[in-house]
Amino acid sequence: MRDHSPSRTRETQVRPRINVDTWSAHTVRTFSRTQSHEHTNNITVMSTGNVIGGYKATLSNANASDEAKENAQQKIEELQPQYEEEQQTREETGKNPGNVAGGLKATLKNPNVSEEAKEHARERLENQDF
Repeated sequence: MRDHSPSRTRETQVRPRINVDTWSAHTVRTFSRTQSHEHTNNITVMSTGNVIGGYKATLSNANASDEAKENAQQKIEELQPQYEEEQQTREETGKNPGNVAGGLKATLKNPNVSEEAKEHARERLENQDF
């Protein structure tokens, strides 16, 4: 008789590997082992609030090592000013930086956009000018 347990019938998902030492206010470089998620120029936009939330989850995880918790606390302290700046910018401009970055990434994939516009969008993404 076949074993139909979820662990045997469901494909194992491979999550992107994230180099946490290079996190910045809006971008994260990802190195994916699958093609399930397309990343334009290998850049994924993440909310600093979500990144901080991940570190807070590490702090409350009973299975996390003391070293991991210390690292998480340090990263939270480093990212907090950026998060506050993002919130202030969002309140002032009414624009979500993640949505702006998404629009720039869409520009890069749009075949109807000129190379000049694509280069400008690429520069804005690389410089986090959003």
